Amino acid sequence: MLAQRIVSNAFTRARERINGAAAWNVQRAFRGYLARSAGDRMNWVKDAIAAKKDLRMHVSAKKVQKRLKGLIVRRRLAHMNKVVSFIQSYFRMRWMRQVFVLIKKNTMILQRGVRRYMARRDMIKERMRRFLTQEFQVLENVKEMEQF
Repeated sequence: MLAQRIVSNAFTRARERINGAAAWNVQRAFRGYLARSAGDRMNWVKDAIAAKKDLRMHVSAKKVQKRLKGLIVRRRLAHMNKVVSFIQSYFRMRWMRQVFVLIKKNTMILQRGVRRYMARRDMIKERMRRFLTQEFQVLENVKEMEQF
């Protein structure tokens, strides 16, 4: 059993060396190919770097545009809110003025009615007082006559 394990380990190590050498050979061949076509590769790298710069500039431009558009929209909304508030306050003022004038007019009508009622009441009281004083005087005259 020990012999089997030793043989197995030896074969595993040999296989790893062969696979490692094969990977090394593949890498060596690919690197050679890249070195032979360096001009193409350099253009590809330059294009990739330029594309990365363009992308970075594009993303930066989008950020600037986004913030600028947000600023413009917020200013436009602030201006619209100011104008809307002015219009609303104007129409509220007009409505309250109409209500005030209506209340003032109705107050005068109510005051006129109350004063008319109070004047009539006072006039009726005065008439009643005169009538009662006359009646009282008549009663006193009658009493005086009865005494004679």
